[in-house]
Amino acid sequence: MQQNQPLSFQTPGKVFWLLLAVGLLTLGCGTPIKVAQHHDSDQDFSALKTFDWLPPKGRDNPMEKNPIIAKKVKQAITAELQTKGFTYSESNPDFHVVFFGSTKDKVDVQDWGSPYYGWGYRGWMYGWGGPDVTVTEYKEGTLVIDVVNAGNDQLVWRGYGTKRLSKSDKNIDEGIRKAVTAVMKKFPPK
Repeated sequence: MQQNQPLSFQTPGKVFWLLLAVGLLTLGCGTPIKVAQHHDSDQDFSALKTFDWLPPKGRDNPMEKNPIIAKKVKQAITAELQTKGFTYSESNPDFHVVFFGSTKDKVDVQDWGSPYYGWGYRGWMYGWGGPDVTVTEYKEGTLVIDVVNAGNDQLVWRGYGTKRLSKSDKNIDEGIRKAVTAVMKKFPPK
């Protein structure tokens, strides 16, 4: 098994996987997206009506280094929020939105413990053989969407989704839309 290198967003191959992390989070061969949300229970979400994008303020978001993907994610989040009744407003928004994406190298090891049977040097034999182990290396992508109260700059809601990525995934636009919809399904919290 080869040793994987740390993720560097400077190499084209790694950028490809980062694009898949966001664009294809919900598509693929039956691998579901795992979604979770957390929120500040003291926040009155019914008071939030308008939103804007959080200014960068020195944070390093590798996804923003690809303006095409960043634009598509922003459009998908904007459409999802507008569907929920929120209004985009650059002047005096109630909350800011920011998103992040990443990939992680993962290894899946399965010990199947297979039965042994067949013809051997002593004739027909059966019994329990040695372990049957499979090792699979893959990429896991994560999309994080944060909602920050514009009045006090406090994080009030975070939604994220993770999924095993596949190079066979094709439609980036559809993948972005589905990923954003899945992550934001329970926003605002009830």
